[in-house]
Formats: sequence, structure tokens, C-alpha cells
Amino acid sequence: MSSRLKYRRRRNDKDDTKPLCEQPQRDSPEYLHRLIAQLYGVQQESLPAFTSSSSVDNELHALVGLLLREFVLGWYNNVAFDENGEFLNETVALIAHLTRDLQQRCLRIDWTRLLLDDLFVILSKHTEALREARKRVGTKFSSQDENELTANYLSLNGHFAIQLDNPERERQYMQVLVKKLTVLMLPNEEAESALSRLFAETFFGDLILRNVVENLTDNFMLWNMIKAISEASSGRPKTARSFFEQVSAGSRQVGHIVAYCTSVFSSKPAPQSLVTQYAVFPFINNMVHFSDRHPLVHLVVTTTAALLQKSKKFNHLCNNVLNNLVYNRILTSGTIASAVRTLRHIMFPTDANFNTTPRYVPQTTEELDEIKLNAKIAMEKVLSRPYIDTESFLCSFEHKAINKSLMWNILDLLLTNIYPELKDM
Repeated sequence: MSSRLKYRRRRNDKDDTKPLCEQPQRDSPEYLHRLIAQLYGVQQESLPAFTSSSSVDNELHALVGLLLREFVLGWYNNVAFDENGEFLNETVALIAHLTRDLQQRCLRIDWTRLLLDDLFVILSKHTEALREARKRVGTKFSSQDENELTANYLSLNGHFAIQLDNPERERQYMQVLVKKLTVLMLPNEEAESALSRLFAETFFGDLILRNVVENLTDNFMLWNMIKAISEASSGRPKTARSFFEQVSAGSRQVGHIVAYCTSVFSSKPAPQSLVTQYAVFPFINNMVHFSDRHPLVHLVVTTTAALLQKSKKFNHLCNNVLNNLVYNRILTSGTIASAVRTLRHIMFPTDANFNTTPRYVPQTTEELDEIKLNAKIAMEKVLSRPYIDTESFLCSFEHKAINKSLMWNILDLLLTNIYPELKDM
């Protein structure tokens, strides 16, 4: 442990007891710095860096500090006397090692290919299997099971951890996966400790992975997420602008397009395949039925793309555009910091105690239908024309077992890209 960056806690009873209501505005830099000082007993500058981004570190330090106070220090202080806070020092240093290693691994991934090609291969197989499963219902090709549609889907495209006749399989798969991940994530001296491994397996398995899979695969949770995203997309106010402002905005848009097409991502991996063949494009076509609505336009677009993709310059230009979209719009430090902040708000609504209030679960069919209808209304406000069958799209998330199978396929894709050693283990 001597190679890790450590800090020494300085207890300050005055700061520790000061109520949070006297803090600056919530989530401001001053508020986070003061909250972190209360949680760790030191200023943030004395803590080891979790990532290379200060904005992400602000949010992570706050979330991790709250988690440690709620789930670790509460019981540890009752069984051991640790005046200098060495246990907290070691725990924070270990977490910093994990997050920095995770960041380095993520930097080696071609996220453009992963998010726009590999991910949409999984989504395309999901929609095709679901469509075929519905066609088989009531025919001789259908599975003879009480949950006929779900059984049909799992036989066509199910994750091997999800089995209707063996619910225990998922728990076993999760245990094996977490054990393998723990070996890869922990430094060598910690991986040799049975206590450290047990602590890490419990933290990542029970507290994180199990909650993610269980909570995010409920149909009402997914519908509420779709509603929130749709409302955020359509909630931007439209204001009348003068002709000069419109011309200026148009010029800026042209400048952005030129920058997107000509900027060079020399540090990013070169595309292994033609970007025009990424699975995102046929997936969108199938979702909005573009080829059916506009067959001639679709023929012209696909023919032109087939001719242009033979040019290395054209492929390079498309690669630049997609890289800019992913790395400058989606995977930014601001987006990641916002996601960590949202997670903290859910788990610790007042930055005090963990949220133990049971989540809202619809009790009747009418409540469930209302949530689904609200999601549909929000989606149709974003899509000014019915390019997508919102009803069929929302119905694709109706069954929890099917959602779990999709979730596990996506998690497998993500984890095997971050930790490619899993493929050999």
C-alpha cells in the first residue's frame, strides 16, 4: 500500500457538526467542497484523484464519501478504534486505484464503434427476435409455456443466464462474473486477501450490479426514463430571433459542420470497418420505416453510400463526424459528472441519509397503462410526425425477463470491452 497516495484525516468537530442547510446552493463547487470536507475530515485537495477530470472528481468524491459513511464506516467504527482514520485512508486509496485503472481502460476503447455498431447489433437482434416471437404466438412453432411470448423470445435470442425454469441461474452467473471482475480490478496485494475480495464482491455485486439489473429492467422504470428523456429533448423554449441572429446561428452551424468533418482524432483507434456499414443505420431505418415510406430516396442514399465508401477520404470524413458526435457530445466530462450527480440525488436526496423509501411500483393495470401513455405522449411531442410506431416501441419493454436478457447482453458487451481478459477467463 506504500505506493498509493494517502492522506491523513484532520478531525474538525466544528465543520463536522455544521448543518448542510447552511451550505451554499446545492451542487455548486463551494457546496461540494464543504460536503467533501465533512465526509472525509480533510479538504478535497488532500484526497487522491479518482479521474483526470476535476468536475467528475467533485461528484465522485461526494458520492463515494456518502456511500462509505452509510455502508462502511457505520459498522467499522463500532468494531474497531481508528483514531487516525487509516481504514478510511486505505479504502479511499483503493477506490482511487480502481477508478484510475478503469479510466485508462476506457481510454483504449473505440467508443464510436462500440456505441454505434456493436451496441446496435444487439438492439437489432433484440427487435428481430421480439418480432418473430410475437409471430409464433399461437402457432405450432410457439413454446408450450405459460409465458408464451417470453419463452419464444428466450429461445430465439435469450441470454443464457435468463431461464424461466431456473431463476437461480442469473444469481449464479452474477456471482461468477463479479468474482472474475474483482480479480481484474483489485491490485495484486488486495486480490490475495480474502477479506478484500469479499468486500469488493459485496460492494460491486449486491450494491451496484444487482440493483442496476433489477431496477432498470422493470417496464415502468424504462417507460419513465423514456418520458424523462423525451421531455428533456422537447423542453427547450423556442424564441423568435431577428434575421441577423438567424444568419449568425446558421454561420455557426456551418462552422460546426466543417469542424466535425475536418478535425482529426489521431489518438483514437482507426475504424476496423467502414463507418457507413455501422449497425446504427439499418437499425434506424427499421425503426422509422424510411425505406418503406420513401423507397426511391432510400435507394439513392444507399447507392450513393455504396459508391462513396470505396473512397478512403470519405470514410475518414464520416469517421471524424461520428467521433465528434461521441467524444464531444456524449462521452464528455460534463455528461459523466451529471450522471454521477443524478445517482447521488437518487441515493441521497438530502446528502444526509441513504434513501430507504421504497420506490414507487404500480399496483394496478390502470396505473401501469397511465405511465405507458404518458411516455407515449412525451415521445410524440418530440417526433412531430409519426415516423416511429411509438406503441410498438414501448410494448417492446413490457416483459421483465426480456428486458433482463437485453440488459445482460449489453452489460456483457460493455464489460468484455473494458476488461477483455474476461473472454479468456
